[in-house]
Amino acid sequence: RAFPHLSDKDAYFSGVHSVDSQMSAQQMAKAKDEELLKLFTELTDTTGWDHPRFRGKGGTIQASRVFGELAKEQPERVARLIFHLQPKRNEITAGHALEGLSKSELSSQKLFELIQELDKVGFESEDFRHYAARAAGERLNSDNTLPKEFFMLFESWLKPFTEEIKEDK
Repeated sequence: RAFPHLSDKDAYFSGVHSVDSQMSAQQMAKAKDEELLKLFTELTDTTGWDHPRFRGKGGTIQASRVFGELAKEQPERVARLIFHLQPKRNEITAGHALEGLSKSELSSQKLFELIQELDKVGFESEDFRHYAARAAGERLNSDNTLPKEFFMLFESWLKPFTEEIKEDK
């Protein structure tokens, strides 16, 4: 060894383990609204896969996925809480919530209104738009068509990408 007196405890493999959300779906279901909002105040989009304080606990991605599961079971609650999330800080969480809501008993009209309102208040990241579009697509069928204003909304979402492609040429 190059450094014989240096501890090598960090170099041992301890096996494979999963990195989960700090709160499970059951815990989120029982938590007070303030507790959930506090969680996402700490777990902003910048945390990604890693919790900023607890090693081995997941960041916003894992917690947002669980929040999306909560949306399936408690759609009215999540539809209310989603407006307490912050643009530019909780876009991943809002996106996963919309995806969960699309698989819930929430009406399609209410889901479409949520997407439009979140867009209006400044949710605009690629992650948010990806999950919002997936949520809208989840509800489309012969009985449920996309509202006309969504075509303009989705077109506006595509403009930055088409401008980027033109700049690359």
